[in-house]
Amino acid sequence: MTPSNYNSHSKVIKNRASGYQLKKEQLLNRRIISFTLPYASGALMSTVDDMYKWQKAITNHELINKETTEKVFTNYTTSNGNPIDYGYGWHLKDSDDYLFIEHGGSIFGFKSMGVYIP
Repeated sequence: MTPSNYNSHSKVIKNRASGYQLKKEQLLNRRIISFTLPYASGALMSTVDDMYKWQKAITNHELINKETTEKVFTNYTTSNGNPIDYGYGWHLKDSDDYLFIEHGGSIFGFKSMGVYIP
């Protein structure tokens, strides 16, 4: 997963995308912020190929064992028994006989959503 990086304003990163934001119906370059603010929730960069490797490693229990993986993908409930559609870091949705496992995020100029359908 060598193309994946922790973002940096000073580091030259090959093929890095530039973000944009819409303000009053005008497209602008994204706002610059310190990556220490969002930390991993907005400073990690990756590629589609690396995200696929990440998903395969989780599915094949190469990163975490099977028992932990099952906990990660369990739909937990509140104290009154209502499902929260959330495991350990992933949103879990049942729709038309399919389970959707997804996680997304955004930072100024970028938005991403990873969806896995087992």
